[in-house]
Amino acid sequence: MNPENVTTMSTDSDSMVITWQELEQQQFNGPGFKYKIYWRQASGRSPHWKESSASNPPFIVNGTGTFIPFEIKVQAVNELGAGPEPDADIGYSGEDLPLEAPSEVAVTELNKTAVLVRWSPVSMESVRGHLLGYKVHYL
Repeated sequence: MNPENVTTMSTDSDSMVITWQELEQQQFNGPGFKYKIYWRQASGRSPHWKESSASNPPFIVNGTGTFIPFEIKVQAVNELGAGPEPDADIGYSGEDLPLEAPSEVAVTELNKTAVLVRWSPVSMESVRGHLLGYKVHYL
C-alpha cells in the first residue's frame, strides 16, 4: 500500500512542502523501506516526473515559483520492490502577497450609521494564491 493524505502545505512563495500520512512499520513489508516522491507541473509543460526519496515526511521542493499547481504522488518502496502505482493529487507551491489592490473603490452613504462600499475585483493572475476575501479599513 501507499501512504494516504498526500498534500502540500507550503508557506514560502518559492517552494512546495509535500506531506503524507506515514505507514506503520508493520506495513513496510521488507527491509530498506523509504518513500518515493514524484512531482511535475500540472499545466502539462513537462511530461516527465521529477523524483526523489525520503524516509519520512515532509519533503521540500525548492525553486517552484509562486502558487503553481503540481501533480504529486508518494509511493512506498523497499528492497523487494515498489508498492502499487499511486494516483496523482494536485498540490500548490507557496502563496505570496497579491500584486494589486481593488480599483474603482466607491463609498455611498446609506444613512448616518451605514455605508455601501463597492470596488472592482483584482485579476486572478495578480492574487498569487487563494483569494480569501477583501479587507475594508475605515477610520
